Amino acid sequence: MFVGDYMNTNKNRSLLWTGAVCALVLAGCDSIKDVQSGPYTPLPTEREVLKGVIYGLGGGRSITLAYNTNPDDAASFLGAQPSHPTDEPEPLPFTFGSLEVGTQYNVRVVGQPFGKTCTPVSGQTGTIAKGVATNVVIECVSSIDRYDLTVRIPATPEVFAALPEARVILTTGEQMYAKPATEAVLGDDGHLHLVFPKTLYNAAGQPTAFTWSVSAVFTDPEGKEARCQITGATGSNPANNVGSAATGPYVGLSLSQTTSACQFKISGSVAYSAPPGGGTEAGTFPGCDGATLAERMEDPDCLVLEIRDVQAVPKARYAVDGYGLFTFSDENGDPLYFSSTVDAIYDVVVVNHPTGRTCVVGDGGAVSLYRTGTFNPVDITEKAALGAAPNTRAWGTRLNVFCRARPTPEKTLAGTYRPTKWVYTKPGSDPLTVTYDNYDTTKHNSGSSDMLTFFDDGTFLFGTHARVTRAMPEPGVSPTGYSAQVEHGFYDYEDPDGDPSTPDGVIRFTLITDTNPTGAFPDDFGTVPQPLSSGAGRNGTAGLSAMPDPVLTGTPEAGAGIGIWHAVLHSVSKSRFTFGLGVNPDQQLSRITGTFGTAPNVYGTVEWTLTEPQSVDGEFTGSWIARDHRRFWVWDYLTY
Repeated sequence: MFVGDYMNTNKNRSLLWTGAVCALVLAGCDSIKDVQSGPYTPLPTEREVLKGVIYGLGGGRSITLAYNTNPDDAASFLGAQPSHPTDEPEPLPFTFGSLEVGTQYNVRVVGQPFGKTCTPVSGQTGTIAKGVATNVVIECVSSIDRYDLTVRIPATPEVFAALPEARVILTTGEQMYAKPATEAVLGDDGHLHLVFPKTLYNAAGQPTAFTWSVSAVFTDPEGKEARCQITGATGSNPANNVGSAATGPYVGLSLSQTTSACQFKISGSVAYSAPPGGGTEAGTFPGCDGATLAERMEDPDCLVLEIRDVQAVPKARYAVDGYGLFTFSDENGDPLYFSSTVDAIYDVVVVNHPTGRTCVVGDGGAVSLYRTGTFNPVDITEKAALGAAPNTRAWGTRLNVFCRARPTPEKTLAGTYRPTKWVYTKPGSDPLTVTYDNYDTTKHNSGSSDMLTFFDDGTFLFGTHARVTRAMPEPGVSPTGYSAQVEHGFYDYEDPDGDPSTPDGVIRFTLITDTNPTGAFPDDFGTVPQPLSSGAGRNGTAGLSAMPDPVLTGTPEAGAGIGIWHAVLHSVSKSRFTFGLGVNPDQQLSRITGTFGTAPNVYGTVEWTLTEPQSVDGEFTGSWIARDHRRFWVWDYLTY
């Protein structure tokens, strides 16, 4: 009986569960029917880019295009400045961006560029379609008068026309053109003419003038593009054809030129540099007697010079057998020619000094300002070429080498020093003392980082931080004109009593290289102003050429006169002392003191104190000197 009741109960529950499930299903169906629509994000509209290309526009020209009647959808496009020669102005791609599929377009020019008429010629109308690329083509033609440019070339082939891949390049804001010299034809004036037809125009009245420039180049033996001399190379806003008459651009320095306009020779002089009152030398270096150039190159008694480019790659080597003039030549005595390429800033280096002598290559003159206006390239000679301005000479157009007998041991100085004290006494004024303390930043001045190195071969190298106004760069002060300068030459040291510590010595500095040619000690020399950031009065450092009461052993001459300027330091003493500061305060350092100028004189006097920089064993501090004595580095833990 119990079991029967239990089973009946289960059957009834099964029927109840079945009915409940059916009710839930029906209720679910009704609830789906009653759901209300709410906010939603529609699928993105399909889009395609409307694009095209403009032919003949040219660099610097602006054109305005529209694809519909809405002025907000118009767009302006600017032609790119030309970067290489082309037969036609470079095509200018343009785009209006991506537009919705189904958008109708009609591309037209609503703003013409100056001097051009541009017209759509194909693909300018249609409807944006999915997966269908657009390509609107617009062509531009000149709408103003255009003029020819004729470049003249001397008829002598060696000047330019016969050089490998000789070519003339015309650059305008619109386009770059190139023509080989082989296309030049002989004109009625006896010169070769290379014509660039209809390449110039006049942009008078426009915000920017039309300008043009011409260059002449060829390919040198190393495969590099080399520059050539060219006269009348630029112009603007022409009113007619240019260059067909007596004016206009021509390759070379003159149309009658017969020497190369693209290559140059390197010549120079070798002279003996004697200290004031010293003897001289002339003739052949003793023992330099090789019969051939190859033999002299290997002879330790000869002067061997090497030409290197900016990457220190040797270009040529030549042996000079004595004092006088020389030219870099080959074994047969024929001059070597050099090209003005991108790395043709040549460095002339002494790779062998004649026995018993040290030789220094000059830069253009002690206290010499003949540094501007050179043509490039131009032959290097013993006298600087004329500059662009009257009474100036061209920088880098001269080569002078000076030699001197090496000093005996008692006349030798060695080591690196920092000028740490200057006492300037101007005639009629009280002494002005400036101390450069490298461990007190409130006293920092340009002299804090000046360094003077004496070499045991009788030469010195003085690096200064200088400017014509003697102001150093600081926040709010323009950096224009700030630079590190160098003076290089010979020193002559005498210690009459043989005791370096007594102030009876003399050091004579003979300037061979001088890129800090102040010429006179600055009247505004002074201390660092306060506050420290007020840089207007922060003074740079004058060079040795500015030291009072120099000795001249010759008469300065424009483009010459190098090696005759001697700065003389009197009352010299040399001692050792304990510095007491820095990371190695107990270190014994060397100190040299002396005075430039002997009172009374019209120049005044400068008392000078030189102090050896600190060094620490096992640390990257101290002074390092290059083997060729043309460079040195100084580090300490605060300044260099």
